[in-house]
Amino acid sequence: MASSSSAVGIAGFDYAKKVQVLIKLITELRALGAQADIDLPRIAVIGNQSAGKSSLVEAISGVCHRLLSVKHHFRPKSCGDMHESSKVPDGVSPNVLTRVVQEEKFGPVLHDKSQLEDMLRRAQLAILNPSLAAEKFIDLDLSKVSAGQKPAGSTRQLQFSSNVVCLDLSSSEVTDLSFIDLPGIISNVSEGEDPKNIELVKSLVKEHISGNALILLTITMRDDIQNQSAALLAKAADPYGLRTIGVLTKPDTLQEGEHQPWLNVLAGRDHPLHHGYYVTKQPAVIELSEKLDHGDARKREREYFSTVTPWNAAESHIKTRMGVPNLTKELSRLLSQLIELTLPKLRADSKTNLDKCLRELQSLPPPPPENPIAELLRLVSFFTADLSNYVWGSPAYESLIQHCRPAYAKFMKDIIKTGPNFVAETRKVGSSTKRGKPANLHPIFTTPTKRPAPSSSRSDSDPPLSPGTQEIYESMTVNPKASSPPAFGAPQPATNSNIFASALKGPSLAAASSSFFGQKSSNTSLSGTGATLFGAAPAKSSNVAESTSTNNTFSFNPSNISNATNGSGFSKFGGGLFANGAQTMKNGSNTFGAGPSFSNAAKPASGNPSESNDKDETQQVEVGDDEFAQVRPKRAPMYLNEVREFIESSLTRQLPLTVPHEAKARLIEQCFEEWPALSEKCFDVVHTAFKDCLEGLVCKNFQRNIVEKELEKAKERTIERLLWMIELENPPFTQNEHYFVDYKEKYLAQYREQRGGKSAQPDATVVNEALAKLTELGFSGVTALDLQKLHGPDKYEQELILMAEVRAYFRVAYKRIIDNIPRVIDHEFLHKTRKSMQAALIKELGMGEHNSAQRAAAYLSEEPRYLVRREELLQMKDRLEGVLEKLYKFTI
Repeated sequence: MASSSSAVGIAGFDYAKKVQVLIKLITELRALGAQADIDLPRIAVIGNQSAGKSSLVEAISGVCHRLLSVKHHFRPKSCGDMHESSKVPDGVSPNVLTRVVQEEKFGPVLHDKSQLEDMLRRAQLAILNPSLAAEKFIDLDLSKVSAGQKPAGSTRQLQFSSNVVCLDLSSSEVTDLSFIDLPGIISNVSEGEDPKNIELVKSLVKEHISGNALILLTITMRDDIQNQSAALLAKAADPYGLRTIGVLTKPDTLQEGEHQPWLNVLAGRDHPLHHGYYVTKQPAVIELSEKLDHGDARKREREYFSTVTPWNAAESHIKTRMGVPNLTKELSRLLSQLIELTLPKLRADSKTNLDKCLRELQSLPPPPPENPIAELLRLVSFFTADLSNYVWGSPAYESLIQHCRPAYAKFMKDIIKTGPNFVAETRKVGSSTKRGKPANLHPIFTTPTKRPAPSSSRSDSDPPLSPGTQEIYESMTVNPKASSPPAFGAPQPATNSNIFASALKGPSLAAASSSFFGQKSSNTSLSGTGATLFGAAPAKSSNVAESTSTNNTFSFNPSNISNATNGSGFSKFGGGLFANGAQTMKNGSNTFGAGPSFSNAAKPASGNPSESNDKDETQQVEVGDDEFAQVRPKRAPMYLNEVREFIESSLTRQLPLTVPHEAKARLIEQCFEEWPALSEKCFDVVHTAFKDCLEGLVCKNFQRNIVEKELEKAKERTIERLLWMIELENPPFTQNEHYFVDYKEKYLAQYREQRGGKSAQPDATVVNEALAKLTELGFSGVTALDLQKLHGPDKYEQELILMAEVRAYFRVAYKRIIDNIPRVIDHEFLHKTRKSMQAALIKELGMGEHNSAQRAAAYLSEEPRYLVRREELLQMKDRLEGVLEKLYKFTI
């Protein structure tokens, strides 16, 4: 063994201890696998194939390793401490899975230097033959494995590998440096070899010469410098040459006259680098047979440069760049500087990566618990508690119910649209039979948007009047030359014609006038703006059978009649009877508050009440409720003569003037045809919202399967119950007699009002005089409203009653269904699922069975992807914590 004075290391330099401490730190960090997480300073040796890289590394490290072309780490530590550094699976790009780094000890610690070469070759064979366990190569007889031959049992021997062999050496005869000796760059492959090896080697080189790497560029003098691929890769990675040190090899291969270009390179005149070039001379092939030791090889190198021309005659500054010792000294200086400069960033990067690692660990699902049964019960309890909060809409859990409410509101509007669309008019001869959509709000009762002038004569078909009544009637006949009423909303002129009302046919006016909705009045006085007593415009009285005969009508506005009753008992009235915001009598007052009339609601879309785009277009209004007044119907209008035809088509053995029950039932049932589809549509919205809610609560796959199964059962049960609820509507039935009768009267009054129509207003004085005359004749208590009974019964009274009954019953059924369907969904779907979910989970998970502990452990076992990632992160955490501990404790 050579003496310590013959070593090429830096032990004799003044700054030796500092360099040793710095390099030792990096060596220890690399042993922890820190290179997977932070960019450690290093020396990467690159060069073309046969450029003399291996001989150069041998000369610096003092270890012969001219074996297979694989990537090595030389990290001085202890003699013969050898490891395999598993980095990436074979055949995978070296840029993939770089976080998975671990060192596996290979063989025992060696104290005999002569055993090192064979052990190093066995480690390389283990890396190149990944199909065999590494342990099989520790005692492998190398005499049975020829060069290029794969060992017995190996399925394939790789030519290159992105894994490395780490060799830790400690000796007074070796330098304190760390090298990454990369495979030589190749431009072609031999027959039978994989062409992909060319790019694999280039990829390995590019990876290791980036970042905090000193590039030791090995260039053979046998080839032109411009033709060497390694120089091009170094230029690409280090464009300004700040990290590159050039080493010229094989000077003994130059012929006479070929030295000057290389001397120019050494002098920095050609192909300059920031740190310049060095030249070394390694033993020739014939000298290798002599098995020279490290000291003898360095001695012959010194003799060569001091005796051979032109090296012995070179400039003095060039001579300082000759030989391995000068190169080693410069490498040690540069590497120690690089380490010292990068220490702050190494600490910062390690801390940043550790924090990131801890955050990702926290984001992973918790690992399997020690007591799986208790954990399973806890998960079930938390799940069902959250589910209950969502179903009840507890604070911070409102989202589910907030998704259900709009669905229920839309369901209500959709049901309104299915109601009957009766029109208290007859379709004229020659009018279009097409039933178009209404032009305004949800119409049940319609008024034409364009009216003919009122007739001034009574029809022959009207019943005769008594002499006294005839006199009164004639005195109140509308002047055909009088101007037409002003548009709705316009001020009424103070004339005798400024009185509007419909002449109601049928039941007593006093009974009809009591059919208010009981809504609070606005207590505003009636203005002369067309707010009529019943709020309706006059209806056309012609029908299919009669095209010329019309009923003469007279109208008056009691609000314009004098306050004096003249003994008639007449009181002052105001406002429309069924206007929005219907009126109520003020306590202790003889007046009604005036509200908006239906005449406003019946205004055409164009804003002009006297014109419409279609002469058959109708405007429709609704009794009372806002939800009915704001929704358009889907059904086509059904006119009086069509209702009569429908009744006649149902007649069999009934007595005259009798409406068959079947006709009424069929009209009612037509309204319910769409209810099953609308109910299911409403339920689908709730089902989707509930499913999304449960999906957000499920945290384990085994829960998801059970929850989905339970949800499907609840869905089937709910749909069955919804259909059952709708089937209850057939046949029609109600015990809510008061509600039914009340709305029947209201609708009938509205239909009759529309049949009566609107005409010019008689003079209030004339009306008062007529009432006074009736009082003189002994008809005490007669009011202005009673005068409309003089018209006699309506020829369509039977149809009007049928329409009112069907419409009233729809209101009864509508009120039931808009509550019952949401209640069924809420009870059968949401609440029953809430109540049954915990029991279903406990039963399906088998928590009460004999093997419940094993099943719970299986359910809570970690998914493979989380398991693998957790192991990676835990390794990274341990690695980075170790790195930080060393970095924080390190001092120079």
